[in-house]
This record gives sequence, C-alpha cells and structure tokens, in this order.
Amino acid sequence: MSTTKKQIVVFGRNATLMETRLLVLETTGFQGRGISSIADLVHTICMDEADLVLLCHTLSDEDVGSALAIVTDANPHMPILRLTFSPWAEQLKEETILNVLDGPYRLLESVKMLLSSPATTEFLPVP
Repeated sequence: MSTTKKQIVVFGRNATLMETRLLVLETTGFQGRGISSIADLVHTICMDEADLVLLCHTLSDEDVGSALAIVTDANPHMPILRLTFSPWAEQLKEETILNVLDGPYRLLESVKMLLSSPATTEFLPVP
C-alpha cells in the first residue's frame, strides 16, 4: 500500500449509511472508500487497494456471498468485517461478524482489532 493510513473498503447499498461509516472511520485516522457494486469491489481487491473490507448490513444475501467469495479468493488473509442486525448470524466464510446495533465505538474497536492481529475468524462478543 502506498499510504500509511489503513484503507478500509466499505461495501453497501445505502449511500447515507455508507457515508456515515466512512466519516466515522476517517475521523479516527483510517482512509475509507465506499463502493456499491460487485464490479467496484473486484476492481478494488484486484488492485490491492484494501487492508480491510467492511460489508454493510444493507447488502443482499447474494451480494454478501459474492463479496466473501471475491475477497477470500483474491486474498485469503484479508480481514472482513460483516455487519448484521441478527445476533444469530451464521458465519459464511472467514469473516468476523458484528451486530450493527453495537454502534460506532464497537465498529472502530473491531476494525482496530482486525487490523492489528493476524488473520482471525470470530464472532465479536456482545458487550
């Protein structure tokens, strides 16, 4: 990566929510990039322009499955954080799952943890 800031790619369908998440990430020192299509995700991952992929809860199940396959096939060690409303969400691949209702502080805490540790696959406990 050419910059010292960690690049977080936020993939989602709701522009307002995506912008809010990007603002939270950027004000805490991360570089964020919002994308809303599978094609943009493929391009970003193939160009090695991401340190972490954040999948928003606004994605369809099909989009989540496609995104997980694309990212893990291109880079099996890329951390993926999947936001969900369901506390019973099942892990689909090698992603970490976070309940979107846990809020922005927990989101930042999770991003920092994933970027500072070796590749992990886990569910984040409810605080």
